[in-house]
Amino acid sequence: MNLRSEAPNLMTDQFLLVHPYRPELTGWVWDKQAPRYQLAPIGERGYIEGRPVRSIAADSKA
Repeated sequence: MNLRSEAPNLMTDQFLLVHPYRPELTGWVWDKQAPRYQLAPIGERGYIEGRPVRSIAADSKA
């Protein structure tokens, strides 16, 4: 496999796996007010993006 030619497909595949993730199933919701973060890509692990969540329990106490 040539990773350079496969990279766009691998990234799309990863996005399609993460996109439908529903944190509500484990007691969390996406926090759209907090910023996302990105770690610089390096060869050993590639690109990482973090999406913030907040506890559903914290929302119900507010």
